[in-house]
Amino acid sequence: MKVNSHSEDLVVPRRHRRKKTTAASKWSWNLWRTILILCMGTSVALFVTWIRVQMVRMGYEISEATQARRELLQEHEWLKIKVTSLRSPERIEPLARSKLGLKPPERQQVRWLK
Repeated sequence: MKVNSHSEDLVVPRRHRRKKTTAASKWSWNLWRTILILCMGTSVALFVTWIRVQMVRMGYEISEATQARRELLQEHEWLKIKVTSLRSPERIEPLARSKLGLKPPERQQVRWLK
């Protein structure tokens, strides 16, 4: 029996074999990597833009709410003044005399409590 000592005759298991990389496969891998990086960058840029748009929208909503609050406070103050004027004795006494026919009580109608 003759044994060849050439390296070509050696049997190498599949798991230890190296794949031969070609220029085309390297170019393809670089293309996919570049596309992935561009997609990630675009996603980040879109997310940042969305965040800023939301911040501007919230700013407008806060501004509108502040304006509405200011208007409600002014209306509340006006209503308090209106209630005070409607409850004033100077207004109620003439209404009671003219519309309801009321008059001040006479002395014998007044009862003193002890």
